[in-house]
Amino acid sequence: MFGSKCNIIKSVLLSSIRNNGRNNFRLFSSDTSTLDHIKLGEIKDMKEFMKLKNEKNLEFTNEQWLYILKTRGGIGLPNYMGLNVKHVGDSSVSIELPITKNHLASNGYVHAGSIITLADTSCGYACFKKLPKNSIGFTTIELKSNFIGTAKEGDILECTSTLLHAGKTSQVWDAVVTHNNRKLAFFRCTEIILYPQPPKISQENDNNNNK
Repeated sequence: MFGSKCNIIKSVLLSSIRNNGRNNFRLFSSDTSTLDHIKLGEIKDMKEFMKLKNEKNLEFTNEQWLYILKTRGGIGLPNYMGLNVKHVGDSSVSIELPITKNHLASNGYVHAGSIITLADTSCGYACFKKLPKNSIGFTTIELKSNFIGTAKEGDILECTSTLLHAGKTSQVWDAVVTHNNRKLAFFRCTEIILYPQPPKISQENDNNNNK
């Protein structure tokens, strides 16, 4: 069990289970009654996850976010790249990338795009965790990277993102990519926070209302 804060946030406990080969988890309140049963493997996207989180007013611990991000990272580009989420902090996410031949440029060194994908994913996962209440997602509108080193096949890159600014409409994140404590790249990105849009009023209804 996890303690509540200010007697407002219900404590939740995440228990990993397996069902028909899919990753699922259960959330329990402090009195052990089931709040919900969420099948992460069946959640289509971030928007659907955030809608469920907002509707149930759910709060997660850092350990629970680690499980969530590892599970969601098992699909799409992060899985294809072989990214491994290692740690989730209050305002940071750390990810490792073991370098294979598929991450290299034609010169035999790690491709700049591989490093950017690692850093962008670290920042994106951290932004996902820090999204404001009632938001449904985010999108990157700007990113920049400075490279001061490189790596080869067999090396393991490490990246940790840190929060610079968290507002209701935007967030700014920094990330540092290292290998054996040697800095390889500095990364910064800006995320725009997305909220549900009001339903569109048809032209016919709008005309009727103006009569």
